Parts: sequence; C-alpha cells; structure tokens
Amino acid sequence: MTTTSAFPVSIGGVRLWRAASPDDKAPAEFLKPRDRRRLSALGRAAFTVLEPFMTGAEVLEADKDAVLFVSRFGDQALTAGLLDDMRDPDGLSPTAFSTSVHNAVGGLFTILTGFQGHVSAMGAGEAGVSAALVEAASLLTEFERVVLCVYDAESPEVFRGTHPENRTFAVALEVRRADAGSAEAVRFTVEPGLLPATNDVMRPLKAVPFLTGETDRWVEDAEGVRTVWTRGSAR
Repeated sequence: MTTTSAFPVSIGGVRLWRAASPDDKAPAEFLKPRDRRRLSALGRAAFTVLEPFMTGAEVLEADKDAVLFVSRFGDQALTAGLLDDMRDPDGLSPTAFSTSVHNAVGGLFTILTGFQGHVSAMGAGEAGVSAALVEAASLLTEFERVVLCVYDAESPEVFRGTHPENRTFAVALEVRRADAGSAEAVRFTVEPGLLPATNDVMRPLKAVPFLTGETDRWVEDAEGVRTVWTRGSAR
C-alpha cells in the first residue's frame, strides 16, 4: 500500500556540523564557558548547529516555534559508562544518568537558553529524518515554525564490533507550512521497502543534499519501509 502526505511543508536554514576526528569538539561559541563544560560532545554539536535559532534575527519565539530533537542512539558513551558502572552499585552517578537519557540535550537546551516553548525528543531508528519531518508537519498545525535538530554521537569502543565507523554530527533546519503548488513544497510517499535495518549512525547525513535543496528527490529505505521525498514538481 502506498500513502502520500497531505501536509506540504518547506525546509530551510540547514546547518551541519560533523567531527573531523574522534577528538574534534563542536565550538558552541555563543555559550558561556561554564555552560559548555556541562555539555558532552554530542550536546556541543547540537548547540553549535542551533546557534542561528538562538541568536540574531532567527531567534526562537515560545508562542510561535517548536523544537524537536531527533537521535537514533543518543549519547552512547554516557550510556555505555553507566552500564559499566552498574557492576559497582556505589559507582552509579545520578547526575550521569540525568544527562544520558534520550531527552537530555533538549532539557539542557531549555535550561541554558531559557526557551519556554514546546521542546520534545524522539527516536525512530534508521528512519529518524523521515519521522522527524512527519512529526514537524503535525506540529505545524499548532506552530508557525518547527526547528529540527538531528544528531548522533560517535560510537564508543564497546559498540565498534556492530556499528560502522562513525563520527559525532548534528544537523539543524527549520520547517514551515508551504502552499501545495509552490516550488518549495515538500511531500512524501510511503511504500513497502526491502532493506533490513542496519546500525549506520551516519545514515541521516544522506538526507542533507535534499534538505539543502541540492536535489529535489530523496529516497530513504529504512527497516522495511521506503519513504520517497520530493520537492516541487519532482517525482
């Protein structure tokens, strides 16, 4: 069965940061040094790409904008560390746990920026980008703009046997309503797919050429579902 979206949206303001090496840390320069120290490498990547939406003309407005954080695995290094600490119950840190949960970066975002609008976090396996765009379209029934932040962290050593080599990255973009017939309107079609799931953490970056407008068509095969995204009159 094939399903086509009924919510044309436009995508803009795409910003990407990707670690060049395992020791590379995103700058997050607009934050105070003490606040940067509270963030993991993953958190710094997310805040770096979100900077345009927290400073200047594009600053978020609580009554008009929503923010959606999207990650497949979250902060794997923190999670792996907690699992290791469980061997010694006295070594478990409540603070470490609070910063390892899937919505931790979103929580720190509200604390460090003072944004009091809608903030949520989601995980949708390999189909994170597609699921995020669909969720953004639904949020546009209540808000004028949805800012997405798609991010994942480099896999720690314990997961290297099952995860392809990867680096920490973050992508931020804004989604708005669009006229159905406009050249910038984005739609999607969902149909059965054939490819099985993988542990490719970097998979969301394959969507970047479409998100930036470099291409007008993008196909995401994820976990048995094929989602075909098009812009304007592309098929």
